[in-house]
Amino acid sequence: MSIMKISGVNSVPLGLGVGLAENHEALSYFAKMSAANRREVIRQSETCGTQSEMREFVRKLRSWS
Repeated sequence: MSIMKISGVNSVPLGLGVGLAENHEALSYFAKMSAANRREVIRQSETCGTQSEMREFVRKLRSWS
């Protein structure tokens, strides 16, 4: 699995990183999450099997609390 670094998180799967890069609002929201919530988002994102599933997952990040 490809990974990239984001401050405060050890690694982010490449698909999630790309999805966040394509959605600046979601990226900003992700960056403001607690470390525990970011880890959970990363864990949940690993269930996405396609690019469209990842885009939808990233689009829905605002529902995380």
